[in-house]
Amino acid sequence: MRFGLLILLLAATAGTLAAQTDPQLVAAVRLAQEGQGDSARALAGRILAATAPTDPKYPEVVYTVALVAATTDERRLQLERLSVEFASSEWADDALLQLAQLDFAARNQAGTMQHVQRLLADYPLSSLRGVAALWGARAAFDTRNRALGCQWVDLGLEAVGTDVETRNQLEFQRERCRVLATMESTAAAQP
Repeated sequence: MRFGLLILLLAATAGTLAAQTDPQLVAAVRLAQEGQGDSARALAGRILAATAPTDPKYPEVVYTVALVAATTDERRLQLERLSVEFASSEWADDALLQLAQLDFAARNQAGTMQHVQRLLADYPLSSLRGVAALWGARAAFDTRNRALGCQWVDLGLEAVGTDVETRNQLEFQRERCRVLATMESTAAAQP
């Protein structure tokens, strides 16, 4: 399970590398992706120590520290810190999405849905809404909350944009909504 979670999180960081703006932070993430986690954490830690919390770059540094964290608990701590202390930063929606993914990997569907709900409510213009809705829908279906799952599928399809892979996954979930609705209708019609 721990190895699978690591793979999931490294896959999630692959897309965020392009989003990093500071060359040193890009280097830290790249080191982690290349298996040099200790070096990545040392570099990110030095940058964090040298950056004032009032610096506009600080939330990005906290996000990078989370990406290269040695443990899931440390990653979660930094992501939660970012989503609370720096909720107005451009990294807060990314933090909430990663928290939702961490919860999903830990089979904490309630936590997944809570983070997705917060992302969708607090960041209506986020480009991550489609992906977040997919994770939320999967968690909702796992808890047999078809109505919420289907609602998030529809929301995700509206928000997904040009991301073909996410659109395909949402379309697959939409078919699940159709099948479940048919099954419920058939069951309701039975005496």
